[in-house]
Amino acid sequence: MKVEIETIDDVLPHIREGSGIFVSRRQEWIVVDYDFMDNKTFETPMDLQFRGIKFDLNGKLIARPFHKFFNLGEKEGPLPPDWSHSHLIADKLDGSMIHPAFLGERLVFMARMGVTEQAEAALTVASDAVLKLCRDWMIKGFTPIFEFTSPDNRVVLKYDETKLTLLAIRHMFSGEYLSEEEVQDIALSYKVPAIRHHGSIDNLDAFVSDTRAMEGIEGYVIVFSNGQRLKIKTEAYSLRHRALGYSHREKNVLEWIVENVVDDVIPLLLPERAEAVLAYQSLVLSSIGRLESEIVDFYEAHRKLKRKDFAMKAKASLNKASVNAAFAMLDGKSARATIIGHLKWAAQRQTRVDKIRPLYGLVWNANMGIEL
Repeated sequence: MKVEIETIDDVLPHIREGSGIFVSRRQEWIVVDYDFMDNKTFETPMDLQFRGIKFDLNGKLIARPFHKFFNLGEKEGPLPPDWSHSHLIADKLDGSMIHPAFLGERLVFMARMGVTEQAEAALTVASDAVLKLCRDWMIKGFTPIFEFTSPDNRVVLKYDETKLTLLAIRHMFSGEYLSEEEVQDIALSYKVPAIRHHGSIDNLDAFVSDTRAMEGIEGYVIVFSNGQRLKIKTEAYSLRHRALGYSHREKNVLEWIVENVVDDVIPLLLPERAEAVLAYQSLVLSSIGRLESEIVDFYEAHRKLKRKDFAMKAKASLNKASVNAAFAMLDGKSARATIIGHLKWAAQRQTRVDKIRPLYGLVWNANMGIEL
């Protein structure tokens, strides 16, 4: 995959308004990335390069991590996979993509957006061999790319040891990758861990079916000899990752509760996240019960009043949401169903959840362990 880039001026003319691709100028570097993807985001081979490519403040290219590649069957992009090229199946690890860069003469580790907490953590555990490999190959004009996995850097899957695994080595200016065989040989010569391979695919349909059904791994990356890549994830991982991605937002968890699907989601979550969701569910259900009891008590005490008098009494004694529920009871409907309906309305937007928070006594903070 050859796409020549040497300075930021080579990429700026290709960044289209509304494409989701952006340029972010940081204190010591510039990164070009994307913040959303639609059918217009990745239309050209150049577009595929905009996934964490780094420049110094003068616009010189300093690091070129992976190009954007897709899930098998998700989107072919501007370069559909060419199965006439030889390929290998590689493990897909569930950690953080990390690569080195020089800021001046200082070696740093970067994640997709730059020097992050995960990148700094990876640098602190990097062996002398890893650092030497990084320096040697960056001086030659290449970007080594690693996966950082650790018990303290958990995404979905649990890893018992902290490790930097060499995934690829990419030429900065041309964008071409060293072959998988070369990467393995380099890792062996420096005595650093390298990603495992599992041969090639004989029957694509069977491979996809078997992979989808697996558990305990994220999936695989299909690496073509021409530099193209495809990823395929297991069904269990995809479901769990989606659940984790949604569970950091209060409105989503509230929706699970009022739609009565928490039991379906809990098995997909990490134990500490599941515990936090259940605690929030307990809080919400307790609030529903409290409000329902108050409304029923009010209804029983005043249901014999004329509708006009009932309305005046309700407005003087209850909040607006409870007034609606009280009138629902007056019309022969359930107070609880009305409360649930109100919460379903609120769960559509976080601003609505914030608005009803005092009424239901909702408490949501990072200490609950739900924040990502």
